[in-house]
Amino acid sequence: MSREKDKLASPLYQTFPALDGVRAISILWVIFYHLPVSIPSWLTPLRNRGELGVELFFSISGFLVTRSLFQCIDKSRAGERIPLLKTAKDFILRRVARIFPPYFLLLAFLLLIARFIDTSLLSKLAGIREDFWMFPVFLSNYLVPISAHPVPDTLGITWSLAFEEQFYLILLFMFLTVGSFSGIGFRRRLAAVIFGAGLASIAMRLYLSFGRLESPVTIKEMQMFLHLRFDALSWACLSWFFFDRLGWLWKNPIRAFWVNVCLVFGIVLTVAGHHWFPESGPWQAFVYCLTGPIFTIAVRALCETRYRESWIARLLSHPISATIGMISYEIYLIHEIVIGTLVRAGLKSSPFLYGILAVVISLGAAWLFHRCFSVPTQKWIRQKGGGSSQSVRAYA
Repeated sequence: MSREKDKLASPLYQTFPALDGVRAISILWVIFYHLPVSIPSWLTPLRNRGELGVELFFSISGFLVTRSLFQCIDKSRAGERIPLLKTAKDFILRRVARIFPPYFLLLAFLLLIARFIDTSLLSKLAGIREDFWMFPVFLSNYLVPISAHPVPDTLGITWSLAFEEQFYLILLFMFLTVGSFSGIGFRRRLAAVIFGAGLASIAMRLYLSFGRLESPVTIKEMQMFLHLRFDALSWACLSWFFFDRLGWLWKNPIRAFWVNVCLVFGIVLTVAGHHWFPESGPWQAFVYCLTGPIFTIAVRALCETRYRESWIARLLSHPISATIGMISYEIYLIHEIVIGTLVRAGLKSSPFLYGILAVVISLGAAWLFHRCFSVPTQKWIRQKGGGSSQSVRAYA
């Protein structure tokens, strides 16, 4: 019994409620970024950097999904041996159960809306009909920035889902490849491979941005192409590998103070830096080198024991922010539909009312979506696949 308690008390099975609150901040930031209304000038820097809400998602997801992989390893482990295929099946089952049903329902819903209601959406889909296959196979991040025809906003947001799914397939491939070699140090070898891939991605991005090329990479391509942004998730993965070692940063109060000061400065630099430096490919390539590590350290700090009772952790763990974070995936999928519907209703002329309704309706619809569809289908798929349907979480 005590052994089971010790297991549940380990970081591998602990819950980190504050991370749901960070998800809430991320999704609200994304909605704010996409609202097509005028805002006060003092809020412009925050909205102009709204894509950082997605970067926050990457840091949280990289951390938690890597932990999910190690939960699968722990669940299937037999002594020192790691059953690779059994672990891979459990990991894939978790990802499919969470991501696929809401995503494919969204695609089906948009096709029906285009066919029977929204002719403007139908015409936009007609423009990308030859490339539409890239959406159901999670390759939209390689279409959205280079498409010759405009991609509907309701589909354009799927680039980040494709980005993440590609990363997790590569992570799984790395796990299977490294795990197939016998010997000790499996965890260390896997971390080294992920680290190397992240550095290679940074080198490629900087070369394509700073190199004297006839057609340098665009900012959108740099943001969405996984091979140029692998480090966006790799640092978060590595923060799980070195979870205990990173705790050293906050063990000493003085050291913790300066770490947090540097963290705040880094966040301010990434959010407001484009006002001080030119918005160009080279500058953005440099900013992306900072964004992943900064947000990853922030996520890891909120998991530190000494900060779990801090005012910011309590605020992020509040039931309202935690609930918004829990349904953030559904909010992300439907918020552009809500925004577009309100524009058609003529509410754009009243920015304040428009913004409030966009947020409230998105939250309410997403909560129903999550409770009535996502959770039941997630449990059903995991049961059918032989996994556990207990304690199904938004990031499980």
